[in-house]
Amino acid sequence: RASSGKKTVVVNQSCWSLSTDDYLEVADNDLLDFGASDSLTALVVLRRWVTLAGNARYVSKRATVGYTITASGGSTAIETNINDGTWKGPVTQTLDLGVLGVAALVRDIAGGNIHGYLNGSLRSSPDASPGSLASSTVLRVGAEGGGSLYADGEIYAVYIFRKALTAAEIAAGVRYWNAA
Repeated sequence: RASSGKKTVVVNQSCWSLSTDDYLEVADNDLLDFGASDSLTALVVLRRWVTLAGNARYVSKRATVGYTITASGGSTAIETNINDGTWKGPVTQTLDLGVLGVAALVRDIAGGNIHGYLNGSLRSSPDASPGSLASSTVLRVGAEGGGSLYADGEIYAVYIFRKALTAAEIAAGVRYWNAA
């Protein structure tokens, strides 16, 4: 595999192979916006083969405010974070190259936390004073909302839930995808 640019992928299940400047875009929709009293879960199933420079976005609905699941620049870490006027998180965990991963960002309003899951492993950060994450930005898979910070890898699925999934529900998704 090349470390960047176009690659060959052995397809043994449906996936999007993203590289260089590829991304998917979902038009702005109120169902993808979350107010100050709304919990959310954003979940992405991915595999990457290269340590990305910069902070490539796997899922991003963020301009000034919003939420992202990101490749932490220059490492194999996956970050989940939000910005409601204040950056919260990042919740960071390591995903080895070539390994299938289920990464989830959970904003739990009732619990006052932002949870980051990677293959069921949990890390949390406090969110004591939640603000709105609503913006007119598109949701992008594989890039930042403004069309930069491209992710290089394979994306198998993206889910956005208008609730905070439980640890058991996240674990069920990890088992479904047979992630490590």
